[in-house]
Amino acid sequence: MFLLPNHKKIDENGVIDAMLDTDSSRRYFLDTITGEVGCVEKGSKKKTAPAPGRYVEVARIPAATQLVWMKEFTGFCVGNRVLSGLLLTEVHKKDTVKAFLRCEELLNASAGGWIHGWREWQGQSGFEEMLEWFSTLPLDIEDKFEGCGDCELCKLMEQGEHNFGDFLEAKAKEERRKRFSGS
Repeated sequence: MFLLPNHKKIDENGVIDAMLDTDSSRRYFLDTITGEVGCVEKGSKKKTAPAPGRYVEVARIPAATQLVWMKEFTGFCVGNRVLSGLLLTEVHKKDTVKAFLRCEELLNASAGGWIHGWREWQGQSGFEEMLEWFSTLPLDIEDKFEGCGDCELCKLMEQGEHNFGDFLEAKAKEERRKRFSGS
């Protein structure tokens, strides 16, 4: 999880969704006090100016970049050459947003269910873009391990310094704890 300097959790999914949105009629902002992501529609009636320095506009990932990801995805994952060919044909069209949306449509219509793989690929690529964007912000964002709670493996991960033997020992401790506690 990622924390603001005031230790509020940042809405990572909101940031990634905002970065991936190809609709230019919306603008997204990260609230540097609460960690929430807000959306403002163009032509909105709301005219109040945001508090200076509180909101940072979320950087968008251009449709052209997402088309490159789509090309990589189809090259690595989609074995259907006909579908891959259709997708790559869309990449060469001038309107990148329409081409990107058409590619998603083709994946969604595919009987192979490739849209699910694409969503995972796109989400991981978006996560990497989010990390890069975080590094450009005028804030000290903390990356904190978010485990399941009190299991031995999570405790070890939270400490940060460990080796393979430490993992084996933590796993054995966790198994003993479960065996004796009956859970």
